[in-house]
Amino acid sequence: MFGNKKREIQELEKKIQDLLPRKSEFNDTIKYLDSDVALYRDKVTKHQALLYIQKIICNSIIYNDYAYTILRNPNTAPKLNLNDFLPTSESHNFEVKDVGNNLIYLPSDTTPFITFPWNNKRVIDDIFTIGKDARNPFDNASSNIDNIYIYPLGIVLVGASDNHSQLIGLLKGEMNSIRIDHIYDISTALKETSDYQFSNFHGSRKYKDTDSIKDKWISLMTVGRYLIDDPNFPPQILSELKK
Repeated sequence: MFGNKKREIQELEKKIQDLLPRKSEFNDTIKYLDSDVALYRDKVTKHQALLYIQKIICNSIIYNDYAYTILRNPNTAPKLNLNDFLPTSESHNFEVKDVGNNLIYLPSDTTPFITFPWNNKRVIDDIFTIGKDARNPFDNASSNIDNIYIYPLGIVLVGASDNHSQLIGLLKGEMNSIRIDHIYDISTALKETSDYQFSNFHGSRKYKDTDSIKDKWISLMTVGRYLIDDPNFPPQILSELKK
């Protein structure tokens, strides 16, 4: 009897612990890049490693928080968007660069990218109608595409349109490069950040601490903090920022 009661208490305690937000070790993971891992940097630079980490986070958002979520339960994906990465009105420090006709193309295998598919039926329809297998190859030059590069996070967000077709381009391996139409420079506001919650940005106020998307957003911002003033960004990006 006593043993069963003790086991029930232990199971209840475990359930309570599972419900509590866990302390993230993400900062420790990033700091590891400045430790013994330096021995391996003759082939992969710290800049490249940080962007691959950004890519892991972005892929998790694309496939877990958006694509899978809407297929399973339509209209339940989080409302992550460009505004979450912009400073609040009190610290309105960011610049917008429209590249105009000088579109920038970055390799998709190394560029962190987030598309926000929001319609389950659109995903299914586009699987059938977009791609070489559907005799309609993905078109990276489409006028519908509108992508935004966030500096110094090094990530690309889909802007006004073409969330679903770019998802299919990624899924079918036909999106060899990612087109950049605008660059948002948030480096000044990121330097002004005084805490690890990035409370001077809209995303910090939007999500609850228990929301998994907030943890990913904070992780993206954290890596961006390490990339501030890094000279190894694509030269096309750095050139536009200097104009």
